[in-house]
Amino acid sequence: MDNADHLLSSVVGQISKRKSLQDNLPQEGPLPADHLQPDAVNEISLNFDTSETDLPSTRDLKRRNTLIHEFSYSNEPINEGCVLDVEASFSYHHVDLREICILDYETGTPLFHKIWSQPISLNFVSGIYSGVSLEELQKLQDYLVTFLNEKTVIGHNVEYDFDVIDRLASFKPLSSYTPEHLRIFLKPTSIIDTRYISWLLLPCNSQHPLKRLHELLCPVPSKANWHCAEFDSKATLEVIQSFVKRFNRQDLDGFDLLSEAIHGLDIRHPLKRLLNINTGREAVLFDSSKVPFDHSILSKDGSEKSREKESIDIERAKVHLDRMLNNSSHKSAIYEGQKTFIKKSLEGIHQNKRIAIESGTGTGKTFAYLASALEAVRCGNKAVVATPTLNLQDQVWKSALELHSYFKNEEFQFRLAQIIGSANFLSVQKIHSQSKTKNFDHPYGEAGFQDFIWKSLSRLRESSSVEKGFCRKKV
Repeated sequence: MDNADHLLSSVVGQISKRKSLQDNLPQEGPLPADHLQPDAVNEISLNFDTSETDLPSTRDLKRRNTLIHEFSYSNEPINEGCVLDVEASFSYHHVDLREICILDYETGTPLFHKIWSQPISLNFVSGIYSGVSLEELQKLQDYLVTFLNEKTVIGHNVEYDFDVIDRLASFKPLSSYTPEHLRIFLKPTSIIDTRYISWLLLPCNSQHPLKRLHELLCPVPSKANWHCAEFDSKATLEVIQSFVKRFNRQDLDGFDLLSEAIHGLDIRHPLKRLLNINTGREAVLFDSSKVPFDHSILSKDGSEKSREKESIDIERAKVHLDRMLNNSSHKSAIYEGQKTFIKKSLEGIHQNKRIAIESGTGTGKTFAYLASALEAVRCGNKAVVATPTLNLQDQVWKSALELHSYFKNEEFQFRLAQIIGSANFLSVQKIHSQSKTKNFDHPYGEAGFQDFIWKSLSRLRESSSVEKGFCRKKV
């Protein structure tokens, strides 16, 4: 406990020295210099004075990332391809490298594989290194140039791995950082990221891990050793081989849509180069019938049906919320604060005033303002609930679903939609605008109109539900 108390006192002492919350903490840490590895060489990097050293700017780092990304779009076919995977902890100023594996793309033969029991540590700001001798480091750099220059580099999240390897190949021992260090050193003909396959086949997956894609396309190995460069590089190669083989056999779910999406991509797109499709972009008319939609909610002339106006009834709103809370899993009566909330908000709506109401956590404000909004909707108005975060939106959405379920039995039907960001919202107008955007000079524009359509349709198919005029679109 004495050590813990001393450590806590040291941290408190450092924080208390700051004049404001915006000030940085002192450079010296609360832990002794030998806390992790006594007499370790890399401890020197903790004491390196960076006050007179330039640090990479955000602008320079973004420019480097853009240049790496541009390798993904090339007119060159796969040239002496190699599959790369790296296991490392990496930031703009430091890397701890544990394993590198490079396989031949055609044969799967290991071209280079190295595991370090003690990670190689490189500090890009100070030029200090540990875990490797200068001779071994220079030899490793020569290997990387030999195996990766003038080759097509393939991998899962390969832009990250290439960034690590390029910084390693260009590392100058004991040389302080200069902007020249951020220049791309290696010269691959192109880069292909297998996450493009995942974005096509699993558009609703948020992280696009290699494991999930491998499970979809390949038999699951008996002894999986994920996050090991040797295993991950072999799994990446298996994913590519299976995808190409199954696409050529037309053995993929939704093949017609997949083929339509891929043929709508620019000829330089990584997926077209993987599949050896040498045709340009094919224009395809969008078929709105592919989008599931309940057309009964619209009148024949295309305008939305309006609700007959009623007078706002504050007591009705309170009664319905009280019944819902009692009959739901909450098993509680309406709070007095919720009654006041509903009364004040509906009075403001009736008088066409702007109302600001503050309420603490756990006071039931979500149900209170939703009940007020629904009473306003019942009386012919429309309501929008805007939230600053997705987490809060999910909370509001769940509460709104409970109210919708309750009102099914109360002869009051209303439509409810969840919209998450303009980039994820599919509409006829957006499709029309997107179809006219053909910025072939920008790598992100090249991802293609059909790629956008396929992702949108997949999300609608998996996430939409339409029931008795109730339409949720989580696109």
